[in-house]
Amino acid sequence: MKTRFLLPAYRELREAIRYYNMQRVLPGEEFRDEVWETIQRVQKFPEAWHPLSVSIRRCQMNRFPYG
Repeated sequence: MKTRFLLPAYRELREAIRYYNMQRVLPGEEFRDEVWETIQRVQKFPEAWHPLSVSIRRCQMNRFPYG
C-alpha cells in the first residue's frame, strides 16, 4: 500500500512535532515515532479503520490526539 501526506497534513505534522519539542514531557521525537508506527498499522491493516467516506478512513493515534 502506498502512503502519502497531502501538503496541509505534512505542514500540520511538522507544526505538531515543533509543538511537542517545546514540551518537556513529550518531545517531538516521540510524536514523530508514533506517527510512523500509526502509518505502519494503516499499511498493514488498511480496511480496519473507521470510514469517513468511501475512500477515506481514520486511524487514531494511541498517545496523541490525532487521527
